[in-house]
Amino acid sequence: MLILFFDFQIAEYQEDKIPSSLNVNFDSELLLLLREVNYLAAPPFNIHLTEPVRMLLRNTDVNLLRSTATYLETIVSRYNDILQNIQDTEWPLFEIKIDRIKKVCSQRSF
Repeated sequence: MLILFFDFQIAEYQEDKIPSSLNVNFDSELLLLLREVNYLAAPPFNIHLTEPVRMLLRNTDVNLLRSTATYLETIVSRYNDILQNIQDTEWPLFEIKIDRIKKVCSQRSF
């Protein structure tokens, strides 16, 4: 089973109480590498792969990994867009949810 950690980073509150943006730390080259290794193991190349690599390929759904990474990037992008465009009068409407997001990100339980 492949376990990936998506590293969300959130800065501390600034003076105006608006936190900085979130970032998804996911290297898209991982998807390319997994695809290339899969191609090299198949005909006509038939390159011998070690058992850990074969097990990794069997247990990794590259399409699911790609769609999950894209989904997380979309969520983070929308969140950052809200933070950048929020008006002072709108802040009380979002403050509780933003605090909840910050709490979840600080737990690193995802």
